[in-house]
Amino acid sequence: MKTLLGLICFSIASVVLFSTQVDGLQCYTCNSQNDSRCDSLRELGVFIKDCTEEPIGNSTLSPIMCRKILQTVEYSNMGTMETNTRVIRGCGWVDSNYTGRCYTRSGYGGRQVVCSCKGDNCNSSHVSLPTKSVVASLVIFLVMFYIVS
Repeated sequence: MKTLLGLICFSIASVVLFSTQVDGLQCYTCNSQNDSRCDSLRELGVFIKDCTEEPIGNSTLSPIMCRKILQTVEYSNMGTMETNTRVIRGCGWVDSNYTGRCYTRSGYGGRQVVCSCKGDNCNSSHVSLPTKSVVASLVIFLVMFYIVS
C-alpha cells in the first residue's frame, strides 16, 4: 500500500513538473497610469488577458511569463523634482536569468523594479511564488522519504 501511494504521488508530481503550457498563458495586463484599478489587488480580474492575443510586432515569439513593474518616474516641475509611481502588469516574451524573481533598474528620469513569474495570473503581487518545479521536487522528496522510512 505504501508503495502504491508513493507511485501515485510520484506520478502526479512528474506530470506537474514535466507538463508544459502550450497555449493560453494569461496575465494581468494594465497600467495604473491609465487605470488606477491596476494598482489594486481587489479589482485585477478585469485585466486578465490571454497573452497570445497580444503579439509583439511581426515576431514569432510566444509569451512565456508574466511581469509586474513598479515604475517611478521623476520629472522636474517648476524647479522641483516630482515623482510619479505606477504599476505596469503584462506578458513577457524573452526569458532571462531574472525569470521568477525581481531586479531593479535605474537611470536618469526614474527607476523600476521588474518582477517576472511563470504561470497564469501570477503577476498580481510583488511576492514571487514557488515555481511548479520547486513544488514538484518537494513532493518527490517527501514521497521518497515516506517510502524509505
